[in-house]
Amino acid sequence: MIKPLSRKASTPTVMRRDSSALSTHLEKMISLKKSLSTIQPAPKTLAETQYDEGSHFSNLLFGGNVWNTALEWGLRIGLVAAGTWFPQLNVTGSQTLTEMGLWLMAQSVFIRGYNAFLEWVFFNYPEYRTQPTKAHALNTKTDLVGREIRLLEAQKWNDRGTMCLDIAWNLLMYYTIPGYYPGRQVQHSLATRALRLVLHQYAMSYAMYWVHRAGHVSEFEWKYLHGVHHHPTTPLSRVTYQSHPIDNWQAGMVGQSCAQVLVPLDHATFYVHIFLRIMESLEKHSGISCAANLAHSAQRVFPFSQMPHHHDWHHEGHKSCNFSFSAIGGFWDWLFGTRMEGRAQYCGEAATATDWRMIATNQAIQEEAARRARAAEAADSDTSKVSLDDLAGHNSEKTGVWMAIGGVVYDATAYLDEHPGGRDALLGAAGRDATEDYNAIGHSKAALDVLEKMRVADLRGAVAGGDASTPWLKHKWKFMAGMDDPSFWDGHVSVHVPLVPMFAAIVWALKTNATGVFSVLA
Repeated sequence: MIKPLSRKASTPTVMRRDSSALSTHLEKMISLKKSLSTIQPAPKTLAETQYDEGSHFSNLLFGGNVWNTALEWGLRIGLVAAGTWFPQLNVTGSQTLTEMGLWLMAQSVFIRGYNAFLEWVFFNYPEYRTQPTKAHALNTKTDLVGREIRLLEAQKWNDRGTMCLDIAWNLLMYYTIPGYYPGRQVQHSLATRALRLVLHQYAMSYAMYWVHRAGHVSEFEWKYLHGVHHHPTTPLSRVTYQSHPIDNWQAGMVGQSCAQVLVPLDHATFYVHIFLRIMESLEKHSGISCAANLAHSAQRVFPFSQMPHHHDWHHEGHKSCNFSFSAIGGFWDWLFGTRMEGRAQYCGEAATATDWRMIATNQAIQEEAARRARAAEAADSDTSKVSLDDLAGHNSEKTGVWMAIGGVVYDATAYLDEHPGGRDALLGAAGRDATEDYNAIGHSKAALDVLEKMRVADLRGAVAGGDASTPWLKHKWKFMAGMDDPSFWDGHVSVHVPLVPMFAAIVWALKTNATGVFSVLA
């Protein structure tokens, strides 16, 4: 039976001492205390200072900037004033501009409050964190989420762009699709509301899944847009909306718009969805995975739903998996072969039934693959190749950090301090076949050039380009095999193709009003 790993620190063993040893020990402690009393206490890190002052709660996107706060609330107050003083600007069949401005204000307040709750759980209940506490080490040159100060300064402008683009997109939808923001006259039955909300979530998460996945496949999007969202190295809910404005627009605003056109919600359910999405988004990046993730916990009943530890695994560097932004959207990760259980065993009770099935299946496959690898090695008499035992013997910085990728053994010892993902990622793969780890990260073409310089020899018994000991464990449709390749047609173009039928359906819905999105005409 597979058991979850404990997230609680073990109790240290207390050793007994005789009286003379204890006396000597006390004398040393007193002497040490006197010497330390003359040493000035270490200054607080920026992380500690920010948390103590609460300055990260300054605005919608937690950048701690007064001008951003003024911009945020100025835009919202402007909508309320426009709708109140110039009623002719309101669109018939839709909610008024005043109502839109008011719920945007409520949204800002709710984001602050729910963020404060999730961070309170994170800092006060470390046993619920998605990563071991040691992974959260910070220094004075980073902010609370491990981001360099220069990146934090740049994020202020990204925040401003996101807020302006958000308002502009809302107004564009408001005036081009009357009824997109349903008025009070649009009411459905309870059963219809529940069904539409679920279908709406699936439609929205489908669009967001492919937009997000494209952000990792396209080198341009990764370098200039989505990569900004991955600057923080420590999970915390405040980083949820911190990205490039266009990336926020693609992932959030477009996904939401697609869903509202295809599966329109009525007035009341529209608000339920807005605040459910806020909770999901903040929880995904909260760094905790437990019952305190209210939105995710409520959706565990749906097939293949995810918890925050799945998306956190994606942020740890496994960029070719767990693309879904919503709990219910875990279905798309399963369907398209990108779901991984991540730290499910570490998170214990937060792990889903699908996680445990995947863990059991993967372990069985790994054991069978190891048996076959040994058999293949025994049949390979080429002594110029590296054996599995020789590979296993190079599993540390002292003995050498060797790893096999695609049937080839590489020596990464000299690359430890240069690796963008940190030393631990390489040390964790040392002495074994790391093809699956390498594929899950989603490396660029430049990484292949770096690998070639570290080549040692072929792995005995392995097929070139294959993975003899730990095969790729994820289900993949054959027609999707090249979607994560950093090439033009079999990557940049193909990864956007699944969005074409959705956009075609949107054009049909807008042209015919078949979904009733133009509620004033329905």
